[in-house]
Amino acid sequence: MSTINIVSNELLSSSISNFSSSLFHELSNQNPGNDMLFSPLSVYMTLSMAMLAVSKETLYNIRGNTTFYESFSMSDNAWHHTLMNLYMTVLNSDLQSIKSGFANGLFVDTQFKIAKQFKKEATEIYKAKIENVDFKSKPELARENINSWIVNKTNGQIKNFLSPNSITTLTEAVLTNAIYFKGEWKYKFDGKIKMSTFKNLDGRNPKVEMMTMAPKYFDYMYMPMNLPCELLKIPFNDEKYKMILI
Repeated sequence: MSTINIVSNELLSSSISNFSSSLFHELSNQNPGNDMLFSPLSVYMTLSMAMLAVSKETLYNIRGNTTFYESFSMSDNAWHHTLMNLYMTVLNSDLQSIKSGFANGLFVDTQFKIAKQFKKEATEIYKAKIENVDFKSKPELARENINSWIVNKTNGQIKNFLSPNSITTLTEAVLTNAIYFKGEWKYKFDGKIKMSTFKNLDGRNPKVEMMTMAPKYFDYMYMPMNLPCELLKIPFNDEKYKMILI
């Protein structure tokens, strides 16, 4: 009988936050002046799942080039169990107005054998689909099958996860994490639309349709010293969920 040690949610949350910040800065540097939409939790989740299978040398390389908390033993199942428990806590809501889901998976070409221990752990801990597929002979069929599986796992909310021609005969493995979230705002706009000026970074100020709401409903912060930036926090019905605009 194996024993699973406990990793604190606080340390794990700190690790995810540091990783998210580093990833944001890296993507910002690669896309200066452009808007971005990304999920650092998805990237973090796929890397963690991959760590179940990597060698010690590869593990140390990943840890050395990312901001995972260095004091953790990534091969220790305590890390993976705590991460997945935290993940499920974030996604689960008691309110009917909040809907969410995810799909973890690893699809490997048939020329490679999947280790039984890795498949067992990834399936049990990350609820992942681990299987061999024929990328070499039937890449388009493999892409369509992976997309269909993701559509099913996300209640039809995420379609065409893998775009056409993204899978080729040279593909050896596809590591996936698809996450969707659908919720209702705690404070809703009244539906009245008016034309207002929108200020673009390039200096253009076009007139666009807008809706307004009293600022008393939202948390707002101006941070001139650190970034600098402005932050706006918008709560959903279940207030543990918030959209933060930077």
